[in-house]
Amino acid sequence: MTAFRSDAAVWALTRRDRAEQPPPIRLAAALEGLGGGADPVDATVRTADTLLRELAADPRSYLITHLTPLLSGDGDAAGAVAEGLRAEQHHWSAAYGALMDLTGAPLRAGWTPHRVALTLQAMVSGFLVHQRVQPADYECARTSGHGKVSLFADSVLAFLCGVLDLDRDGHPPHEALRRKWTTPHG
Repeated sequence: MTAFRSDAAVWALTRRDRAEQPPPIRLAAALEGLGGGADPVDATVRTADTLLRELAADPRSYLITHLTPLLSGDGDAAGAVAEGLRAEQHHWSAAYGALMDLTGAPLRAGWTPHRVALTLQAMVSGFLVHQRVQPADYECARTSGHGKVSLFADSVLAFLCGVLDLDRDGHPPHEALRRKWTTPHG
């Protein structure tokens, strides 16, 4: 029975039956094609809100978020799912690299588009789980509008403040924070 559940989960998680690209791949492509006149902050907020909303409603996302951890003991099953996740990460990494080129915003020392993609993917997964388990507590995570930014979009922006080297000082995030935190503000 365990083998059947594992096989059924892998089949459902890796099935390629969508009429369109999954939300992460579609949204990454849209970010990558962002025009020179677009505001990157507004685009980030829109992308974050859309991604969280679409993934929360996506049955395959639900399966990946909740079943994948159960497959960790089955190397073949977990590997098949991880392969699909890596394909999505590749699209996001390319999108972040293109966005860095487009905006001229460099990443801090030690950060790459791939590390950004991995971190943001972990943030999305965490928000999805908590939003499903604690829907009332995470209502603020869902939507931006009327002068407020959703908790998820705000978290993405805060993360980007840490990994983008907008001061161009070349320091990794921990050193940049240490310098700013310990500098007297008199």
